[in-house]
Amino acid sequence: MITGPTGVGKTCLCTMAASAVGLSPLVLDWNDPIVRSRFRKGLLPFRDIERSFEAQPSAIVVRDLLHYPKWKHVLLELLRRFGADRRFVLTGALKRTPSEPLDVSTRLRLTHFELMPLSLREVEGTAVAACFLGEAGHSKRLAVLRESLLSGVSKEAKQALALLIRHGPFPEPLCEAEDAFSALWHEEYAGRVIQDEIGRSSRIRDLEALEETYGAVSRRVGRTLSEAAVGRQVGASHVSVKSWLEWLERAYLLFSVPPWSNGVGRGLKKGKKWYLFDWLSINAPAAKIQNMVALALYRTCKVLNDLCLGNYALYYVKTIDQRGLDFLVVRDGRPVLAVDLAGDVLKPTRVFRNRSSWLGDPPPPGILVLPQIDGLEQHDSLTWSVGLGRFLRLLL
Repeated sequence: MITGPTGVGKTCLCTMAASAVGLSPLVLDWNDPIVRSRFRKGLLPFRDIERSFEAQPSAIVVRDLLHYPKWKHVLLELLRRFGADRRFVLTGALKRTPSEPLDVSTRLRLTHFELMPLSLREVEGTAVAACFLGEAGHSKRLAVLRESLLSGVSKEAKQALALLIRHGPFPEPLCEAEDAFSALWHEEYAGRVIQDEIGRSSRIRDLEALEETYGAVSRRVGRTLSEAAVGRQVGASHVSVKSWLEWLERAYLLFSVPPWSNGVGRGLKKGKKWYLFDWLSINAPAAKIQNMVALALYRTCKVLNDLCLGNYALYYVKTIDQRGLDFLVVRDGRPVLAVDLAGDVLKPTRVFRNRSSWLGDPPPPGILVLPQIDGLEQHDSLTWSVGLGRFLRLLL
């Protein structure tokens, strides 16, 4: 199963990967009215699949099956009929919810990956499958980080970052690289996803209010979100806003970053920060950069989890007197990287330098991300100021 935001190229990647290993891809698209009608009537297209397998080695790609309420029954029937020697890929732009449990046998035969928007290295064409955060042990991570920081930002990387900032992290507008097309694509993106993904799969009737909620969140990127305040703005209860946020997160329009309070005196324990997958629609430059960094860290955690290198998660730190850290990467319950965004003063704050009081001694490495493309300054053995481009190239 491969899920991820609309437009990241899930089905396209699957068909290309199947062809690359000599398999003929057969795509069954739930968006096709004929396929959808046959699924709903119980006339599952098993004969089409059988003919495909008989003709040549095949990979079956079932697109957007999670829109079908009985998708688990279809999956079980596919496994029962064709067994483990056949290759099936389910793709979709909806997350599977915790209320949709799978039996043990199915879980053992189903591997779930999430495909994220493009990283700087992917746009640059130098994608790697290794990162200092994946190293075991504090000393090894620190050694690899120091080595990686010395790698500058090449001309190609600067061009890739300029392209990313101009057209966003999604393949279609990036490949088109045309301003008018990109502006229209991003302007329509959220509304299209709300109508196509959430509208078809939920019982939410007021999709316009849902879109207003998304707009309200986009104006509050990087701040702890008050569901009640958003509710007052869009004319809805905080209960409705909470439900809508869950759907916007399930449809990969938003992702949340919770607070980290372990060992943090007077630290916040509730209140998520919300960020956009399509951050190009954010108007404020500082908020846009913060969202870029948040998505890069979130994506890296997802990739490291998929590589089975540990249980990675992204947090922020904040106390009731408004001190804190913008981001904290945690591996198996232990902080491994602290990240702050530079404000008016391009130097680490005292809180950032003294993070060991919250995170233990020795503290995790700390990186202050500067708004310029490149730059590197070491403040002590564990703290650096790093340009945006150089920082993004550290991640997966």
